[in-house]
Amino acid sequence: ADITFRGISWQHTRSTLITAAPGAVVSDILIDNCTIANGGGMGVRLAGFNNTVKHSKVFNVGGAGIALKGGMHLSLTRGDNLVTNNEIHHYAQWLRTYQPAILWAGVGNTYSFNHIHDAPHNAILGGGNQATCSSKGEETQIVEQMCGANDCVFEGNLIEHTKYECDDSG
Repeated sequence: ADITFRGISWQHTRSTLITAAPGAVVSDILIDNCTIANGGGMGVRLAGFNNTVKHSKVFNVGGAGIALKGGMHLSLTRGDNLVTNNEIHHYAQWLRTYQPAILWAGVGNTYSFNHIHDAPHNAILGGGNQATCSSKGEETQIVEQMCGANDCVFEGNLIEHTKYECDDSG
């Protein structure tokens, strides 16, 4: 990766904790083994190509946990972004609906092996093409609600080996 953030704790802001400039397309950013917590907005918000968020913990954020989008619909150019092996919980603390743990969009991105729990609404929300949302072996991507929306182009996606657990306690 051209920019690597490893083992850093990002905490205590009234807005999004990690983001590129509005409308910016970024590439080759790696966020690895970081703590992203206690923010008023999203945990991570990036759009572009070949970006990765892995082995990190995202919690106590006001909006979505991780919004990682990329790729181009018209040409079906892959984004090749990756969100994997993260624990995302207690998100959407301020904006309570349609603020998922993982907000996905674009073409050819992968969202796998994430442990998502303790939230008021969607766990995974988005739309696009050729995305993979999966977990293999004994690891399980745990989601409390999964929904695809926000896009009229929704083809070639693979959702496999996921586990849905629902607690209707309120």
